[in-house]
Amino acid sequence: MLLLLRRLKHNSFMNTSFRKYAAYAVGELLLVVVGILIALQIDNWNDDRKERAMLDSYLESIARNIREDLGELRPLREHRLEARHAAAMFDLLRTKDRFDVNEIYFLNHVRELSTREIFFNANTSGFEALKNSGVLNRLQGSGIEHLLSRYYDTVKQVGSLENSLYDVVRPISLEMSRERPPGLEEYAFSNPGALSPARFEELQPVFTQFVKSPITLALAESQSANQMLMLHYDSLQILGRSFISAIEAGLLDRPESMPRTPFDDWSENLGLPNIVAEGQPSLEAYILFGITPLDGPRRFRFDSIQLKGDEVHIDYPGGADWAAIYWMVGNVATAGRPYLDFTAFSKLHLELKGNSGGEVINVHVKDTEYPDDRAPISVDLLLSNEWQTYEIDLAEFAPNDFSRLHVVLGFGIVPAEDPLAFSVRNARYH
Repeated sequence: MLLLLRRLKHNSFMNTSFRKYAAYAVGELLLVVVGILIALQIDNWNDDRKERAMLDSYLESIARNIREDLGELRPLREHRLEARHAAAMFDLLRTKDRFDVNEIYFLNHVRELSTREIFFNANTSGFEALKNSGVLNRLQGSGIEHLLSRYYDTVKQVGSLENSLYDVVRPISLEMSRERPPGLEEYAFSNPGALSPARFEELQPVFTQFVKSPITLALAESQSANQMLMLHYDSLQILGRSFISAIEAGLLDRPESMPRTPFDDWSENLGLPNIVAEGQPSLEAYILFGITPLDGPRRFRFDSIQLKGDEVHIDYPGGADWAAIYWMVGNVATAGRPYLDFTAFSKLHLELKGNSGGEVINVHVKDTEYPDDRAPISVDLLLSNEWQTYEIDLAEFAPNDFSRLHVVLGFGIVPAEDPLAFSVRNARYH
């Protein structure tokens, strides 16, 4: 009996120890597993931190690249604007048969502007490094990714448009060189003031042939491509500034709404609000031109509409029954006269100044169906010799259809026998 009791006691002791040992072993195993998991978590956190730091570095590098790009865009845009404006003013000379020295200087200026090849060279080093880094996937679905994609897609479109422009211009320029009359002085166009009065008079038929030549007209018309380039430059400015602001604010993970660009509005046939902004006419969307009665001599000169710093200066020389300066929609793929939709706006704000004060001009618009032989619906403004701001309710231009606006802003001069000069600093729809 005693032996049996001892065995039972031994078995009980062994079972209790085993349980304790088993619990200890399991505890140790759990500690090891937890330790490994913690170590892995720390390692992953370190890797994540390193990747995040790497991503931040790439994005800051891209932001620096884009700042450089935006600085480069400004002189490019100024050149496109000047070339497009000069090409439009060239049309004012095409009905003439005689030219003065200043007109020949201007013709050479048009040729130089139109044939000078300049390109936007975006700095893509940061973006290329990011694509090859393996951390680009961390931006997937974010606003930053969308901004980057849109920005660099637009950069590619700019390159394609610039190449297309000069693919057209180069053969025209070559043909102009071939058509140069033998014996013509090298400087006859570039420095006509150096010609003797007799020689300048002798060259009048050559100047006329140059102005009326189809190849010269083709060169001027080629500059309409600057319209799309300026729209894309302006879109790059908006996309680039949005990206830089997001990086500076640390908005890397939160999806942000894509900023709307001028090209978005243009492609959807919506009117762009700025007609003139700080003296810069919006020739990326509209055509600036001057007209006088079509059945008489043109009174406007090539220099009647000048871009002077922060103003568009309009100098009408007089001598007609009526005259008008206007901006109209240009190069929209619509049937008939092109138009844009301005129904989102209710006001027209103008900042104007007369040369002497007391000038009266009538402001008008025209929809695409408005008859050319009918006087436009207009609002008369009395100008001062100081800058003044005017606000016009668009309802005053009824019954024009603002969903199909063709002439987006016009300044009429009636009567127009006497000279009149005034300036526009800002013209904007609100």
